[in-house]
Amino acid sequence: MGTHQGFEIMDEELLYSKNNICLSILHRDGCIQRIRFTSVHKSGSIPCSKQAERIIREFDEYFAGKRFEFELDYRFETGSFQKEILLELLKIPYAGTISYTELARRIGNPKAIRAVANALATNPLPILIPCHRVLGKDGALKGYAGGIVAKRQLLELEKGAGL
Repeated sequence: MGTHQGFEIMDEELLYSKNNICLSILHRDGCIQRIRFTSVHKSGSIPCSKQAERIIREFDEYFAGKRFEFELDYRFETGSFQKEILLELLKIPYAGTISYTELARRIGNPKAIRAVANALATNPLPILIPCHRVLGKDGALKGYAGGIVAKRQLLELEKGAGL
């Protein structure tokens, strides 16, 4: 929460875009609450809070291939199963990938492959919690909230191709 020109800011939504990846980032009380892929391109407006400026800076660094880990604060509310999966995703190193099968094994539930995929589909913080690093067991790109093209772009960025 902060003030800007006499207005109190409780929730702030940023529209961020880099190449064809467009994000709506909702933050509140210094924490990112939600990230969604959108078709709306950044309008060019100036961020009105230090938190917004920090978010933009870290995402710019990530998309420039200069940031390998985010330091942003975030908060998400999910069930315990999804939370366990999302926390496991944070262990996948930058430019690394694993399969849905391996992720299910890592959480101690090797038969829960479909449930793992469903949990990733509703990841409230894509990119920050890197669900794009999870592939089919044959290495194929599978579903992604931002679309397969965005998933491919993020993986290529992390492997050094840049955006």
